[in-house]
Amino acid sequence: MGELEVDVEIIEYAINREKHAYNFYKALSEHVTSERLSEVFAAFAEEEKGHKERLEFELMKQGLTVRDDSDSEEANGREYGLEEGVKVDMDYEDALVVAISKEDLAFRFYVEQAGKVSEKGSKEVLLALAQEEARHKLRFEQELELLHGE
Repeated sequence: MGELEVDVEIIEYAINREKHAYNFYKALSEHVTSERLSEVFAAFAEEEKGHKERLEFELMKQGLTVRDDSDSEEANGREYGLEEGVKVDMDYEDALVVAISKEDLAFRFYVEQAGKVSEKGSKEVLLALAQEEARHKLRFEQELELLHGE
């Protein structure tokens, strides 16, 4: 397997992770009881969608076509154990804890994958996304500290 194939596989896998994150946050936004939390999760979903688009652009810069799967981006709550009409009773603190965990995992993933790619542009995109995920995590941690009055 050549270096380009490895790079493409990593980018494609990252795109799938971002799709999953988008769907997860989108489903939560539709199932939480709080309107404020619904808006928070919808905003998270849009950020993850933006990450996916940056990764897709990286594939296009390498001369590859990206499959149009916009129809598959619809969040399905059942994928996450959320049945139709069932609301999740999650408060803001719980939402922050979920977001911190997700952003930490995403940060670690991007740092690890950046070390595996050979193409400079791909490496830069992955490292930029790692930095963005770290900033998100820090933002959520600060919000959690404010919530606790620390």
